[in-house]
Amino acid sequence: MFNGEGRAVMRVLVTGATGFIGSHVVELLLSQGHEVRILARASSDVSVLPPGIETVRGDLGQARPALEGVDAVVHLAGTGGGVHARSDPDAGGLRSVNVEGTRQVFQAARDAGVRRGVLVTSMWTMLRPDLAATSPYVASRMDSEAAALEVSGGKLETVILCPAFVAGARDRGPNLPGALILAAMRGRMPIVPAGGMNWIAATDVALAITAALEQGVPGQRYLVGAEHREHAEFFARIVRRTQRRRPVWTVPRSLLKAIAAAADVTLAVAAKRAPIALRHAVDLLSIDAPLDCTPTWRALGEPGGSVDEAVDEAMAWFAVQHGL
Repeated sequence: MFNGEGRAVMRVLVTGATGFIGSHVVELLLSQGHEVRILARASSDVSVLPPGIETVRGDLGQARPALEGVDAVVHLAGTGGGVHARSDPDAGGLRSVNVEGTRQVFQAARDAGVRRGVLVTSMWTMLRPDLAATSPYVASRMDSEAAALEVSGGKLETVILCPAFVAGARDRGPNLPGALILAAMRGRMPIVPAGGMNWIAATDVALAITAALEQGVPGQRYLVGAEHREHAEFFARIVRRTQRRRPVWTVPRSLLKAIAAAADVTLAVAAKRAPIALRHAVDLLSIDAPLDCTPTWRALGEPGGSVDEAVDEAMAWFAVQHGL
């Protein structure tokens, strides 16, 4: 079966469909003429999604019924974790959700005869794999990639996408990038570290995911980013658009790392830890140069959206949701 554009129509299962990126993926798949099924927890509000999808209720470990008769799976469900006890073997859910949940979904997909899969993780698995030794979050994302590829075998062709900071509407969490935008809108971000970050519109991430379903190379990991933005300029623009007129100051990275290191010590004394050590987070949030995503866009197509427009959409959405 083909749609009006000559593209083969697939039945695609999406996990994490009610989340930020997931909602954009579902919307795009429907617009391309694909049949969309989602796996959603009993507590998930599926009314936030457009009509025309099939919903199967269940946790990640109950994915098999949802995968029957499916051609492809997009696995977006995951967790960023939170501050947790250092003695917690599950690291605040990072192991059970990100690693075992991913293993269960891709194992069930392979057993059900699904032929294509896309796993969406994090840019840090490609940029800073060394942090897996100390960061429960980075370790969980790297182990999730390994688990998906391991259980896929030769029967399920699996592609991995590693997005940079994503901006756009419907960031219900919000995720870290959205939380930073929201903080700037509220005037709570007067200082930023030197350097910047690579951003991409949520609609372009969705385009990369759907392209990977059809033309991604099995086993390949793609770094997905679009535009580098220096923090000072990026957040000052947000503040200006809120008409708060508060200055945004750049402070030395060394000073922020010292403050973050002290916070890490405080957590350690309390027998707790963050998903990523705060002193490392300062480095992660302060990239000095644009990311080279040329191989990704050569394979999957160039991004067509504007990061500034995506941020404006995020701000408009946050303004309504949070009464700003």
